[in-house]
Amino acid sequence: MSVYLCCLRFHDFCYRLMTFLFLALLFLFYHIYAYIELTPVDYFPTFAIKFMHWPVKDVSLLMSVFFGTHCTGRFLGVPLSFVLRPRTMIIINLFLTTIAYIILLPVQSLSELLWVSAALSGIGMATTFATTVLWTAESVAISGRVSSIVVSGCSLGSVIQPQIVGRLFDVPAAGGPMSMVYVLVTAALLHIVLYISMLLFVFRCLADQRRPHSQQGPEMN
Repeated sequence: MSVYLCCLRFHDFCYRLMTFLFLALLFLFYHIYAYIELTPVDYFPTFAIKFMHWPVKDVSLLMSVFFGTHCTGRFLGVPLSFVLRPRTMIIINLFLTTIAYIILLPVQSLSELLWVSAALSGIGMATTFATTVLWTAESVAISGRVSSIVVSGCSLGSVIQPQIVGRLFDVPAAGGPMSMVYVLVTAALLHIVLYISMLLFVFRCLADQRRPHSQQGPEMN
């Protein structure tokens, strides 16, 4: 019996360790999400006026397109959540945001791409936050501590993001205003890498570890 209890405790320790590592990846995922969500809101107007030399009225329309598609994406996310799994919705969102920012690389020669990027990024990030929480709930119980990890990741990202993008904006060696595009593309690609890492972690580690916990429900308290 003592051997059985030792094995059970060791398995429980391994499960908690795997859950901790998963939540660390989740923290990084939401940290990068802050860059993807806040950079267009904060710096698209400055980029369009200072770098693209757009008139203010066009910049106002640009941000209306961004927030309009963002609102539409959240509205459509409700009925879509009944027919699509959270994992599928996240993959679609990551694909849309990555395309939205990659197409900005040649924006200097084709300024219309900024309109397309605003529309795609607005709808692409609309449901990422909530859908990732739903997907996480399939692997670990959403307790107060898990929620604090999500909020902390976003909060830390919102503090660091202006320091990175804002400072690089006026550094010619970093590309000047184009550094905003480089940060967005890097963040979008990192977002994909982090989500793939979490998927593999859930399939290969948490899935096996949580089987003995299936009756009592996994929880990270």
